[in-house]
Amino acid sequence: MAKKASSGGTGSGKNSKGGGAKSRRITYKRRSLESSEKRLSDAMLRKANKKMSLAMEPEVTKEGTKAYKNFQKASNDYYTTQRRYQNAHRLLQDKRGREAAKRAKEDKRNYKQPFVNGFGEATKRYITSAAYERAQRRQDREIFQRLNNRQRY
Repeated sequence: MAKKASSGGTGSGKNSKGGGAKSRRITYKRRSLESSEKRLSDAMLRKANKKMSLAMEPEVTKEGTKAYKNFQKASNDYYTTQRRYQNAHRLLQDKRGREAAKRAKEDKRNYKQPFVNGFGEATKRYITSAAYERAQRRQDREIFQRLNNRQRY
C-alpha cells in the first residue's frame, strides 16, 4: 500500500517545529508500554501454566529425558518473559512517577496557602504590629552581628 501525502494540519508546515507531534509521541510511547506490559503479563501467565503442567510429569526429574528438556525450555521461556515484563513494568512506573511529580510541581506552583490569623481565620491580609516587626529586626541584627564576629576568629 502506498502512503498518502500529508495535506497540512498541525505541525506539517515548512517552518514548523512539530507542534502537536511531541505530545502524540509521548502518549503513543506510554500506550505502547502499557500494551506491552499487558501482553507480557498474559504471556507470563500462559508460560507459568505450561511450566506447572510440565512439572507434574513423573519423568521431569530424570536428566536427559524429553520431559526434562521440555521443562527446562519452558522454565527458560518463562524467566525470559518475566524479565521483559519487569523491565516494561519498571519503565512504565518510572514514567508514571515522573508525570505525577511534574503534576505535583505544577499544582504546588499554582497553589498559594492562605494566611491564618490568631483566631484561626483564613485571610489574605498580613496581620502584624509595628512593635513586633521592630523586635524581629533587632533580633535579626543581633544574630547577624554574632555570626559575623564568629567568622573573624
